[in-house]
Amino acid sequence: MHDTSEDPSADPEDLSDAPILVCNHSSYIDGPVILGKTGRPKVFAISIVRHLPILFDIVSDMGIILIDRANQSSREASMQAMKDHV
Repeated sequence: MHDTSEDPSADPEDLSDAPILVCNHSSYIDGPVILGKTGRPKVFAISIVRHLPILFDIVSDMGIILIDRANQSSREASMQAMKDHV
């Protein structure tokens, strides 16, 4: 649920207008469910996905931004992508 104080008519169950939604998921089904529910998020994923052939093809087609948490420039680029999306 997100803060509806700025727009009291907003539906608190409608996640499509939430600029940032952070999830610490515990299964691989969470991502597709969240994408289906929100409809238009920009998704970030850990860069190890690059080494998972089928999954990498899927995330590439979806425009998911991969983050290498050990690389400063990757983290900075990810932050900029997040700012651009919001």
